Amino acid sequence: MFTRGFHKRFSLIAAVLALVMAMAGVVRAELPQEVRAHNGMVAAAHPLAAEAGVEILKAGGNAVDAAVATAFAVGVVEPNASGLGGEGMMVIYMLEGDKSAVIDYRSTAPAAAAAALANSKMPNTGWPSVGTPGLVAGLAQALGKYGTMTLEQVMQPAIRLAENGFPIGAALAQVIEDNYERILADPGLAKAFLDDGLPPAEGWLLVNPDLAAALKKIAVGGPNVFYRGEIAQAIHAASRANGGYITAEDLANYKAVTRWPARGNYRGYEVISAPPPVGGATLIQVLKIAENFDIAAASLPNASGIHYLSEGIKRAFRDYRAYVHDPDFVYVPLQEMTGEEYAKQRAAEIN
Repeated sequence: MFTRGFHKRFSLIAAVLALVMAMAGVVRAELPQEVRAHNGMVAAAHPLAAEAGVEILKAGGNAVDAAVATAFAVGVVEPNASGLGGEGMMVIYMLEGDKSAVIDYRSTAPAAAAAALANSKMPNTGWPSVGTPGLVAGLAQALGKYGTMTLEQVMQPAIRLAENGFPIGAALAQVIEDNYERILADPGLAKAFLDDGLPPAEGWLLVNPDLAAALKKIAVGGPNVFYRGEIAQAIHAASRANGGYITAEDLANYKAVTRWPARGNYRGYEVISAPPPVGGATLIQVLKIAENFDIAAASLPNASGIHYLSEGIKRAFRDYRAYVHDPDFVYVPLQEMTGEEYAKQRAAEIN
């Protein structure tokens, strides 16, 4: 939560490298072994979250059912980067009917924040930095439109993880230690994440009954509980007590939005990704630039192949910073950025 911008950029670069190497057929023995599955596959930031998705697939759920289960579960086992107060976008492709859509559930600025922060920078930490969360609304909308199971069914793995606990890994233990003073200063955080007032060691069983109770309420009552019920009132009270801007009205007014995905082609593959203001169009732009080079002949991951990709990434991120904003408020030249001609112009700059 303290290096959000870096993580977003690193994840996008990693995705670009993985996609280009796989599509160009240049995966070498020293790279991670390819993994295949016949009936489905789940990838997540934590293995227990991935197992939650697999459990739902085995129970007969579809990809969206599994994705929603995984998202709720990762909010339990990766609390430093995910959770009920989070946001996101879900890119969905349904084979039946060849349909694709994006559920946009990014957080929005509380109404009071615009005036309060008009002449100052947005803070990076603390309640004043928190936007109105969209995760619960977005996951519920995705499940209702494209899933086959109920919210109560897909949330059971997350509820179990919160209620029964899970052994924390080295990464989470380190995050807690690095932020010990901040956690200690907040009674709620200290109760949830400290071991008798001290940073826990790797392997400590993290049991979170308060989170389990909230998840159970949402599973039964749906997003209304979170945005208009007792959870909304608790968020409102905590925000006011700690100098935040979120109010019960902000929560009640929140709505997830269905959008068209960003689209492009790469060497015969159709690429569908999240639209602005997130980086899906940048991913497509990098691929379109890479299409102008013989990446396979460049022998990735050796120097020449990495050179072409890194230079393409640099140019795409330059455009991202210049042109990609919230399309609800600013025009974004999406078609131009992901088009053939512009990619050729950018590729011509690379020697």
